[in-house]
This record gives sequence, C-alpha cells and structure tokens, in this order.
Amino acid sequence: MRFWFLGSSKRKGDYKGFYSENSKIIEFKAKDGEIFEVEIIENPSKELRETEDIVMKLIKTLTRKARGNLDELVEKKIFPYADILLIVRNKKNLEVVGYATGEYMENNKVVFLSSTMLLPKVQNRGIGTFLNHIIVKEGLKRNKFRTVYFVTRTPNPIVFATLASKIDIVPSIRGRKPSYTEVKIASKIASKWSPNCKFNPETFVIEGAYLCEPELIYNSDKVPWSHIEVVNKFCESYLRFKEKRGNAFVIVGKISPFLILKEAIKDKLKRSKVFKSLL
Repeated sequence: MRFWFLGSSKRKGDYKGFYSENSKIIEFKAKDGEIFEVEIIENPSKELRETEDIVMKLIKTLTRKARGNLDELVEKKIFPYADILLIVRNKKNLEVVGYATGEYMENNKVVFLSSTMLLPKVQNRGIGTFLNHIIVKEGLKRNKFRTVYFVTRTPNPIVFATLASKIDIVPSIRGRKPSYTEVKIASKIASKWSPNCKFNPETFVIEGAYLCEPELIYNSDKVPWSHIEVVNKFCESYLRFKEKRGNAFVIVGKISPFLILKEAIKDKLKRSKVFKSLL
C-alpha cells in the first residue's frame, strides 16, 4: 500500500539523525521540485523517551517561528496527546522545516489532525497536505482500511476550501446539516482543546477558541484567504476575523480508502517523476 504515501520510502540505514530507531522515512517532492524527507514516529511519547527533550525543544522552536510562542500548548496538548508525529527536513541541507501531529480516537474510527506547523518559507507548497495524507493513511490502516471520520480545528480559509473541494464536510457552505455522529465528534474535540469556550453544534464554531493563545489569532491583513470568494465570506461571517474574536471551526468529514487512492492517482499525474520508483 506504499502508494498512499505519495512518495518513495527509504531504509533506516540511508538516513542520518533519526529521533527514534523505529522511525520510517519517506520523501516528498514539493510543488517547486524541492525534495523533503519526512520522519514518521508512531506513539511518540513512548518512542521518544530518550530524545524527548531534544524533540520537545525542536517543535517548540518550530512553533515559535511558524506562529509564535505556544510552549504551553506544545507541552500540555500537542505532544502528550499525539499518536503520530511527523518531522520534515529539507533533503539537501537537512534543515528541519516543520512538523505535524495526529490523534486516533474512538478505537481508530476518528482521525484528529491536531497540529501542522511549517516555517513560512515552505508554506503553500503542498507539504501540509502531504503530512495530513500520511496521518489519515495511518488512521485507515489502524482501522483495517475502513472509512474513518477525520476532524480538525482551524480558522484557516485555505484549509477549509481545500477540504470542502474534496470531501463532504461540516460546517457546510451548501447548508448540509451535521449528523448526530459529526456533532458528537466535534463536541468532544471542542471540550478537550477549548474546555472553557462555547461550542455551537449548528455552526461548528468554537467561540473564543484562541483567546488564550493570541498568537494563533490572525491579524486582518494576515488572514490566509482562499481564492474561492464564497468560502471567504462564509469564514468571515462565522469567525469574525476583523473583530479578532479568536473563533475557530471544528471541521468534520469522512475519508475512505477509495478517496485516498483517488487523490494519489491525481497526484501521480502531477508528479510522475516521483512515482517512477513505485511503479
């Protein structure tokens, strides 16, 4: 099933600087052709016992450079809750440029994309999407390749637009009402990550989710607007960027193995050179 990685894998002995001897390394070719390596660490709290201090310092530093000082969030939620940790390096100079984490909940039936942090210079190059593919793929594997729910907490219009273009998600710009299961999943994430905030089960908005983490609140001139105007208007109407309310969506949808395969085939057409090693 290696095609789900959308890249070629490397053996342990081919790579210097593993944070865990049980890590897996895969390669990814960005939109501009630059090659990155992704270290995949499952169960990081267990696997990184000997290197936890080093890794914790690393992801804190990356987070500060990407969004600001969120040390407490990293220490108390991002790292401890993670069932999988991905660390991204530039293959040429081995500079660490980002990371992502995910949780597998409800007996692996729910995949929570909990955090994706990339240095500004490597953003908008397809790396974040690739990391999320890896996390979801592992979730499908843990759930015996049966359909899973995915969930993420974000105020980002580009992320919303990307997901809405591929998956039937809630909140829905088409007006679809969320199911009981979707409300239950979103409510659980909201209470876990924003326990002192109000969650609206109709709009899927956590009100004031980032007021305790102001570094995550976009300034009005820094909002990552989508190229789809209807998405931008939808996000602004509920998240109130201009008022800096710190609101966030909890986005929920379903992902099947077929959908991942479909996206892999599309990506293969775009990145034929990378896929030659898999054919």
